Amino acid sequence: MWVRSKAIRPVSSHAQLPLDVLYEVEGWLCVDDEPGSEYLAESRLSERFDQFENEQPALAAYVGENLSRTGDDLVVALGYFLAIITWMAFDRAFEGRLSEIDGVSVTGVVESFELDEELRRADPAEILETDDVVALEQPELVQFINDHIETALEAHAGVIDVDAVNKVYRLLLQQVLALSYAVGHPDGESYDADALSETRDIYA
Repeated sequence: MWVRSKAIRPVSSHAQLPLDVLYEVEGWLCVDDEPGSEYLAESRLSERFDQFENEQPALAAYVGENLSRTGDDLVVALGYFLAIITWMAFDRAFEGRLSEIDGVSVTGVVESFELDEELRRADPAEILETDDVVALEQPELVQFINDHIETALEAHAGVIDVDAVNKVYRLLLQQVLALSYAVGHPDGESYDADALSETRDIYA
């Protein structure tokens, strides 16, 4: 039995992302291997990231800024691909219920994520890591991300920057939490940006 960390607020059951939506979005982005398909896929990715920036400017800016510092083209491409799929899946699955996340809320999620990591590193009895906690909150989505990362590591073994991949993985998990907290209740319950920015103080 494990005790939930003070730092990461649970994701409501109404905000858990189903796997079929992820596959649907991936299938739309990844077109068949036909003449011009590579250009079409790149065009769709670019178009959707522009939409991501328009609809979630604070979160998109945080994601884009961190990916630009990665320094490995393979990792950057992987990160953009998974970040866009993640946002698109939330946008499609929770249409009309996904609120815009402001900069304060993005900072709150990042700080709570980093605090959770610190608390777990400092506790020798702790058996779970922060990514395990996020996986418990969004199991299908985190497994989807992990599968793609493992595939990329195997396909580009010895070439891809593993440290950069780990940083992008942390970034994606932070994005997952931020979007999860931005999903409103199907009965009309509003999104609480203040609560999101204070995730560190929710559990005693």
